[in-house]
Amino acid sequence: MSAIGASIGYFCTCACTLVTIKKDKDGTPFLKIMAVVGLVFSIAFMVIQLIPIPGLGNLSAGTCS
Repeated sequence: MSAIGASIGYFCTCACTLVTIKKDKDGTPFLKIMAVVGLVFSIAFMVIQLIPIPGLGNLSAGTCS
C-alpha cells in the first residue's frame, strides 16, 4: 500500500507543478517536460501495481508462492 501511496503523492506533486506553472505563467520548458514525464511514470506505476498484466507476474501480491 505504501508504493501506491507514493505513486499517488508523486502524481499530485507533478500535477500541482503543472497547474502552478500554468497559473503563474512561469517555468522553464525543462520543468514542464519533467512534470509531464512524472505524471506518465506515476500513472504507469499505479497501473502496474493495481492491474494484473499477464506475462509480468503478479506485482500487486504481497505473498510469495
